Amino acid sequence: MAEDRGGNVVVFGSQYEKPKSIIDAISELEQYSAVLGDKEVPESFFTFKQKWEFFEVGFRDAFISGLVTALFTPIAMGVIQKLIPVFGDYPPTLFDRVFAFMLALGFSIGYALLIASLGKHYYSNRITRIAMKNFLTGLFSGTIFKTVIVFLGFHFIYFFIFTPENTGRALHKLKISGELYYRVYAWLIEFREVFIPSAYFILFTSVLFIAIPVASILYHKRKQSVEKDVEQEL
Repeated sequence: MAEDRGGNVVVFGSQYEKPKSIIDAISELEQYSAVLGDKEVPESFFTFKQKWEFFEVGFRDAFISGLVTALFTPIAMGVIQKLIPVFGDYPPTLFDRVFAFMLALGFSIGYALLIASLGKHYYSNRITRIAMKNFLTGLFSGTIFKTVIVFLGFHFIYFFIFTPENTGRALHKLKISGELYYRVYAWLIEFREVFIPSAYFILFTSVLFIAIPVASILYHKRKQSVEKDVEQEL
């Protein structure tokens, strides 16, 4: 248990629920910060089970959301390279390409900014910091794990799956022939080229996804340090 700012006793053990999503985790962290304020409580207040649950939700959400971004990325690259129309225009217009790029990038950036909003709570008290550390560790671990899988997976698709030989063999098995065969074959071989830039795009977005929350925490650490210096001078 712990006392809130008004001196009232709050028993978290009876109120705590396992976070099932990133929204639940963020809500718990905000609650810890709001109730505990700058009061310090024993580290054992936050149990190993709770630490693991925050790590788990961070890892799971980062991995799943990363896979969603990975699915959009080759399509976005196909639009940017004028291979896939978004709104029916062929070749895709500049608006189509910008829209596809933002679709692929926007999800990760929006997610990262949401996490970055927690930076102001990081140094509020020991318990909030421990909870956030476990959540961010899971989030960053899930991001790195997803990045490795997708990066290697896209290279595997390019070098071993989407080869000219395999593409031609697959079209023959589908009994596609004549002019349609050459048109589909040419388009697939051209689309194959999106997988390598997509792999590096995923790498870039993953670095950005990690950097934004870290930058937020460092900013608030610096801000808190400056405020303490000002208070001491006064």
